[in-house]
Amino acid sequence: MSSKNNTNRLQPKRGKVDNATSKIFSQLFIKTNLDLCIIGALIAFYYNDCLLTSNAQQFEEGEYPLPQNGTQTSPNDQAMYAMLFPWFAQTITVFIYYAISRYLKVLPYTAIVFLFGVIIGVLTKPTLVANREYNAISYSTAIWLKIDGLVILLVFLPGLIFNDSYTINVHMFFQSFWQLIIFAFPMVLGGTYLTAFVAEYMLPLDWVYTLRMVFGAILSGTDPIAVAGLLKTTGAPDRLNMHISGESLLNDGSVVVLFNVFSRLYYHNNEFPEASGKNNYTYGSGFAYFFKLTLGGCGIGLAFGLCTVLMLKVLCRRLSERENVFQVVLLVSSAYLGYFTAEVLAGCSGIMATITSGLTIKVLGETFINDHELTLHFWQVTAELLNQLLFVLGGCLWGDIVSRESFIHNFTGWGYLVLLYVLLIVIRFVLVFGLYPITSRIGLGTNVRESVFMSYGGFRGTVGIALALSLNTTVHKFSTDEKLRSDVDVLFVFVGGISVMTLLINGMTSGPLLSALNLSAKEKTRRKVIENYMRQMIQASLQDYVTLLSQARWRGIDHSIIKEHVPFLNDISFDDLMVAVERHQNSTPVHLYIKPRLENVFPYLQGEQIKARVRQLSSRSLNGENLFQSQSSQSFERLVVRERSLSSQATRNAEDKRMWNDFFSVPTDQNDDVDSDDANEVRLTFIEILKSAYHHQIKNGSLEEYGDLPYSLFQGLHFCEDTCAKGHPLNDWEATKVASTTKVVLANSIFPIILYRARQLWRRERNCCSDSQWFSPAELEMRFLIRLNLAFVGAHRYARTIFETQFASNPLTSVEEQIIKESEAQIKLAEADLIDIDQVDVTTVKGHLLTLVLLKKSVQFVEQLSRQNLIPEADATELLEKLDRYVKHVSRCDKLDTDHNERLSTTTKIVRLRQLPRNIIEEFNIRAAIDEMSKTSFGRAQMRPKIGNTNLTLNSTHRIDNRADIADSDQHTPAHVQVAIPTGGPPESKLSVIMSPGITGEDDLPSNTEESDEPVGF
Repeated sequence: MSSKNNTNRLQPKRGKVDNATSKIFSQLFIKTNLDLCIIGALIAFYYNDCLLTSNAQQFEEGEYPLPQNGTQTSPNDQAMYAMLFPWFAQTITVFIYYAISRYLKVLPYTAIVFLFGVIIGVLTKPTLVANREYNAISYSTAIWLKIDGLVILLVFLPGLIFNDSYTINVHMFFQSFWQLIIFAFPMVLGGTYLTAFVAEYMLPLDWVYTLRMVFGAILSGTDPIAVAGLLKTTGAPDRLNMHISGESLLNDGSVVVLFNVFSRLYYHNNEFPEASGKNNYTYGSGFAYFFKLTLGGCGIGLAFGLCTVLMLKVLCRRLSERENVFQVVLLVSSAYLGYFTAEVLAGCSGIMATITSGLTIKVLGETFINDHELTLHFWQVTAELLNQLLFVLGGCLWGDIVSRESFIHNFTGWGYLVLLYVLLIVIRFVLVFGLYPITSRIGLGTNVRESVFMSYGGFRGTVGIALALSLNTTVHKFSTDEKLRSDVDVLFVFVGGISVMTLLINGMTSGPLLSALNLSAKEKTRRKVIENYMRQMIQASLQDYVTLLSQARWRGIDHSIIKEHVPFLNDISFDDLMVAVERHQNSTPVHLYIKPRLENVFPYLQGEQIKARVRQLSSRSLNGENLFQSQSSQSFERLVVRERSLSSQATRNAEDKRMWNDFFSVPTDQNDDVDSDDANEVRLTFIEILKSAYHHQIKNGSLEEYGDLPYSLFQGLHFCEDTCAKGHPLNDWEATKVASTTKVVLANSIFPIILYRARQLWRRERNCCSDSQWFSPAELEMRFLIRLNLAFVGAHRYARTIFETQFASNPLTSVEEQIIKESEAQIKLAEADLIDIDQVDVTTVKGHLLTLVLLKKSVQFVEQLSRQNLIPEADATELLEKLDRYVKHVSRCDKLDTDHNERLSTTTKIVRLRQLPRNIIEEFNIRAAIDEMSKTSFGRAQMRPKIGNTNLTLNSTHRIDNRADIADSDQHTPAHVQVAIPTGGPPESKLSVIMSPGITGEDDLPSNTEESDEPVGF
């Protein structure tokens, strides 16, 4: 097999970023009209009918708008409208994420969210739209901008800090503990004083000393939110990742402690007793207060952490889903309750309490957590919600401040904002390399390259925005001095501006810097590793393919479907297939092994051994099956007739009601042997095995986990349990059909197709429906029935095997034999419902389902590699996106089995099968397959003219060009066949084949040998 060609089909391409910005927007962004969606959503919300009247002066004075009836809004109204802003913000951030993740990947997500908040703050500014009516968003935004500063910290910090402390690598954290202590406390304190020095002597700010120290403390914190994903996806050293994330965790605590100390001094000096908490506040008491905050917060956090660990130990029922949920509830309660107790009740540092509590739970209680995935996913969702809301809210306040008329006229510090950004980077380098002699010799150590990246990657973000918001809202709440209000507004503008600049500039350039410093994985090495794993995935997929072909329900599927829908299996060779067969045989127990049916695969192989033999032999066709390939299937015509007969809603409802009544009616005569207690217990046991069989199909990818199909199958078993408990025999096929009569089945089948067609029209693909037709309800019903039948029959055969080998007696008792007979009867009933459906349609659905199974197994393979950190997350994401496109292509494919590209005719297959080596023909029973193909082809040639009541008038002799053979002319000469079809005579004489001299007849083939069709496993 050409491994290089196959792996290239799935290789993620990391080409150069397209410098033509206009090309990106014209071909990708604007083509999807996503910009119109976002703008339309904003306009729809902004100019809605539910308007609230107000004026600019009321907003400036801190009053809330008046409703339309002219009366002042009540607190209940304000609380109700306050719920709009956060969820409106979360909704828009989803659109932002979609645009960035699909089309503008170079932009940092958090910075764009902050800028979106700026736009909202500017648009909802009362001074810009005086004497106009305000909508609900303006009103809700105004409420949030007036929220208390302490409430902001209580809402955002506990969840964000606990998530960081709980998800950190505690082993490396404690190995590098003293390094992180130096990064967190001495470095933060030095950064605070140096930043205050810059604010005093290099910026035109007339601030008091305490406000400068508050400013320095806020900007001394770092946030790894923009660089954490980069380090993970590029394969950066774990030591560097730990230094950045551990420093951020601890300096969050030190920054908040220093902020509390200096902000209390600032509040006290400006006579804010409500904010400072005491009337007499000096530098000496501030020093004592620092230790109270730090040590007291750690003590409270340790107590909450230990109590939480004990409760986790008590909630130890790992198989109880409800108990697992309560463990998550306990963790959330511990995070917020511990923060509130330390910050509000005890007057200590709530953030230090949260950090200590999170680390204690991580170290001592992680083994007591029942469902780690549930816990991690919950905290990921919580952190995402809080981060998005915090950045949008910060952007709103920033936009509100910079759009004020007084600020526009008086503020001249935009150039100083750029200067401050440069000086902060210089300060960061000075601090990191000033302590380098110490940090490089303790803990995990470090080097110059990692120190350079740490200096440049010190982003400002979440905690700084929250602290600046808290300061701004507190001053505006307790002071009417315009000078103080102006000072904190300017401070927030600088903090917000620095956050955006570091996220945009540093975030976009950190990747190239990481590569320039040789801290990321080598591109050549990374490519080689990924290619190796892709080869393993192809080999595993090919082995799965062979394993599935050994099961009876997948036989008859043409390999052309796999070639078209699974590109990485397009160029498999004869040797690759034989290796997969050998692996399948070695991995299967001897008593369970069944040889795979490969007669529809061998003709498509490109092995040199087969190619050489193909070139030597003639390739004349044996029949003209392609003559009728363009005709529609009989099953579609039958279902259209049924559709018309049940066209009225009353008729459909009566039909469904009859099915339900027939199923749930209790028959009067019952077999005494069947309704015995033993038989009932055995039936219920068999039903449980059937449930396990369906779950096994879900795990293997042949049955989706959610949707109408699994609902019908499982609900049918529930109905069957009720009847079997009363002594009736197995009747789960009828119960499954009853469960599938819901109208949701048809709706869920049609809705994705409507969305796909609408997407094509939205992208201005005017000829979107030229190559494929809309699925009718009758055809959708047919496809659903086939898939339902395949899953049902496969589950019964799997359950019967498990029942006989693991549950039944040896020899079988009469009751057990009765249950097996009932299962066989259900299989026959299910298969009988497929009699009226053309086998072409059945094979088509089976082929597409087999393709989905192979693709889903490949998805599971890549996901497993990503979970084990064997490939970077970015590469795994690109591979999964490609596989997802393959899956969608299969789901939307409306081609018949005979219409897929590169499909070979039956005659060509027979020719190529005869050219196989003799040992292969004997081992895989190719002779019987050739006989079966010949009979099937003859039967189709007789039946096809009757489709759709069409009368085909054929001449006595037809000369047919086999297009599949012509397309394959690089391997053998084009084939022609003359088919003589007389107008009269017995049926068996209506088709005679005039064969070319190079083709032997059926008499030359050895006799057919019997082979069991019974599958052993699913």
